[in-house]
Amino acid sequence: MKRFDELAMVGITILMIILAVLLAYSARAETCMSMTVHPEQVLGNYDGDTFTVSLGALGGMKLRVQDIDTPERTKKQPGWEEAKTFTQHWLAAGPFDLWTCFAFTFGRVVAVASRDGVTLAEALEAAGYAKE
Repeated sequence: MKRFDELAMVGITILMIILAVLLAYSARAETCMSMTVHPEQVLGNYDGDTFTVSLGALGGMKLRVQDIDTPERTKKQPGWEEAKTFTQHWLAAGPFDLWTCFAFTFGRVVAVASRDGVTLAEALEAAGYAKE
């Protein structure tokens, strides 16, 4: 009987782990959001791959552009000012779609920004601002 109790406890533990993983996955899936952002909602951009949008009464949200790494402002890497200017113009060019599941990197929410089927990351890369 003791062996059966031990096996039952192992089985229950495995089920609890599976349940915890499923709940975590489900909670993450529910935190995704998409929205249309208008240029007047953009509070500014720090460099080529980081910008802040206004969420109204909730304040601003600092975003990291997914799928691209541009020259860093903090490290004064060559091209950071040009990448920043490119992103500033892209953000100001009109409304764009924003999608995120609130994954974080370096204290910023990772997001995809796109307009007319082209993401900001793709536009930055095509313009030559992706770090090698």
